[in-house]
Amino acid sequence: MITSTAQLIRELQEAEARKLAEQDIRHPGTIGDMYEGLTSELVGLSIPDEFDLRVVTGFAYGPDGTLSPQLDVMVVSGEGEEIPYAKAFKWPVERVMAVLEIKKSLYGADVVDGLKKLAAVFKLHRAAVNAVGGEDTKLVMAARSFARTTGRFPESEAAVLRLPVSLQLLFDVFKAEQLAPVRVIFGYEGYVDEYGLRQGFLEQLQTVEEVAAHPERLPTLVVSRRNSVVKMNGQPYCVPLRDNGSWPVLVSEADNPIRILLEQLWTKLSVHFGVPLPMDDSLEQERFNLLLGCAFGLVTATDTRMISYEAYEADRADLEATRQSPIRNWAPAPSDSNETVLISAAAARRLDLSDASLQAWALSEGLDLRAACDQLVQKRLLAWIDETKLRPINDTVISTILPGGGLFATGGEAELFQLWLKETMGRR
Repeated sequence: MITSTAQLIRELQEAEARKLAEQDIRHPGTIGDMYEGLTSELVGLSIPDEFDLRVVTGFAYGPDGTLSPQLDVMVVSGEGEEIPYAKAFKWPVERVMAVLEIKKSLYGADVVDGLKKLAAVFKLHRAAVNAVGGEDTKLVMAARSFARTTGRFPESEAAVLRLPVSLQLLFDVFKAEQLAPVRVIFGYEGYVDEYGLRQGFLEQLQTVEEVAAHPERLPTLVVSRRNSVVKMNGQPYCVPLRDNGSWPVLVSEADNPIRILLEQLWTKLSVHFGVPLPMDDSLEQERFNLLLGCAFGLVTATDTRMISYEAYEADRADLEATRQSPIRNWAPAPSDSNETVLISAAAARRLDLSDASLQAWALSEGLDLRAACDQLVQKRLLAWIDETKLRPINDTVISTILPGGGLFATGGEAELFQLWLKETMGRR
């Protein structure tokens, strides 16, 4: 559903933006109001009817009454307070689902402004969570996203503390990301291509220490024209850690940023309200280019977090090659009968490599048990709980044997699996 909805909204956005550009208006405030109003209308169209949500402008405030900077567009739930004679609102930050900073033309100073405002919203929300102890609720999505990124699934706070320090610090970021609002800088014009947005964003990020020193404060999405910088925070997008342990925190893309926005917003709503949404109506996968990696460490003398970044270089030719490459469709992982046995056992009661009966079965099959499990973790069908135990990343694991042979498995992507099966069977 997201792909078709995003395409319709993108076409409407482009048509209405052309009308705004033709207006003979020079007043900056009025120009800003026009683009903010258009964005509010588009976001309102994209919100599923299942939720009692509003799209407003104004301020978020924390539990002590601290106000955020003025925010262009907020997606909010529950009740807020109307500001007299201002057509704006004050809203409790814990009821803010998404924040969008709107720029008619996105360049350096506007990136800095957006970074600072969205970081302020994140800090305000973090303070609200800490004030009410909300971190203990609804963190399954964070654990699954962490498992998809690292191959490890900590099932308790005690399990988190047994992870290497670098992964403990990364898990804290994933927790904060699940609870925080979606945070977007949206430019209708500005950097003309993906390369320009990548370079401009990284240049400006270096000047905003309050964000660069805290990767969790990075926005979830930055848009300029059709180009995007996307955060791999597991809500819903993520990619595995690099071989050097670096977390690819940001990627870029040059297609339809509305689809990415809807993926992020609908994931937030689905997790927050505990209501599954019909997300997928296409097997097409985004063509991402890695942009920025992040690694965590600890300065033991001061017990402070240390952050190091790694920029992934790509010139215009590299990015254009990605954009022109064939669309990559989602497909379940090819599997075999032994892997299916291991997946089924893990889904039923967890998988323990120290179990004598499991070892005897592996011996009878001539199977290197740990190597086979490592392969399933690499496919992100299973994740390590500790050094010997594994579990599925998602509650649902699906496997199928196609007519004429071919065994496939997936974890949790039921809608995608049904689309893939329908297309595959139709071809056959």
